[in-house]
Amino acid sequence: GSRSIWAYDIEAKANKQFRVSRIAAVDVLQDGWSYESSHKAEETDIFNWSGKKSIHIEWEMSRVARNILLDDYPMAEKHLSRLDPEGNSWSLVTDVFDLAAPVRFYIGLADHITILAGDDFRRAVKDCVRKLSDGVGE
Repeated sequence: GSRSIWAYDIEAKANKQFRVSRIAAVDVLQDGWSYESSHKAEETDIFNWSGKKSIHIEWEMSRVARNILLDDYPMAEKHLSRLDPEGNSWSLVTDVFDLAAPVRFYIGLADHITILAGDDFRRAVKDCVRKLSDGVGE
């Protein structure tokens, strides 16, 4: 999605993903490429997370949810399918590496999204709602 880059963090000795929008400056060095054998880009999901273990999710959503999803996460486009000729109903079928972003997205648009598959996702939503409701005063 051209929103982040992979780089090898010398101090952490790990490959990390960095958001382009958070990079304040770049120093172009004349040095050769260091740690070349350690550079490994990992797969990134539509929410810009990476990881080793993927989690499957399937949603049915309104046109409103689809439009907001694409505004926020353009890489989702190839995982969307139109469910009706008018484009009022859409499905999202994808795998993610972390549930934080899809849960946050779902919570904000729960009236526009139906969870079709993803038991881990359902549990994460329920846990989030429970935590949110525990924090609300009576």
